[in-house]
Amino acid sequence: MNSKRFIAVALTAAIGMSLMAGCNKNNTGSSDASGLSLETTGASEMTVQTTVAPNTEGFIFKFKGQDLRVNTDMNTYLPSLGSAGKDYSYFEAASCAGLGMSKTYTFGSGSVVINTNPNGNVDVISSIALFDDTMQTPEGVFIGSTKDEVIKAYGTPTEDADTTITFEKNDTCLVFVLNDEGKVNNIIYNALI
Repeated sequence: MNSKRFIAVALTAAIGMSLMAGCNKNNTGSSDASGLSLETTGASEMTVQTTVAPNTEGFIFKFKGQDLRVNTDMNTYLPSLGSAGKDYSYFEAASCAGLGMSKTYTFGSGSVVINTNPNGNVDVISSIALFDDTMQTPEGVFIGSTKDEVIKAYGTPTEDADTTITFEKNDTCLVFVLNDEGKVNNIIYNALI
């Protein structure tokens, strides 16, 4: 990966992480209306998400024949997404909550980046980020789409700021990051926790 591409991916990942914080609903109970189970850690107020109840509606990203969704177990998709080192690169680090290993899967030289958080034997997908125009949402929005095209595809946004358009559906959040020309620069699927 060339240095400009690496810097772009790193900056966008940082933006995605800050946007993910903006999608936090601060739930601390045992479940919410969508059926998402939540547990609190004993020593802190940090919540640990588990996978969402089956058939809960949310934003889906279609990739390599799979309907990927945040708040689901990455391990169920991984066998059909290829092999590490050949089809994707893989990185893991201790989770900030100290509960296991958070993992990052990078596909297509940075076209798609999937992040997970640990919950026992489950690697819960916390975000899916799209970084180039080789990928698009099932609704046909891609890097380079206009703000008007995004709104036409998704309807009224939950939040509409100068540089981001955000949509929420149950426990999922879909963020479109716009460039100075008002075109989509990045697409990020985030888990609402």
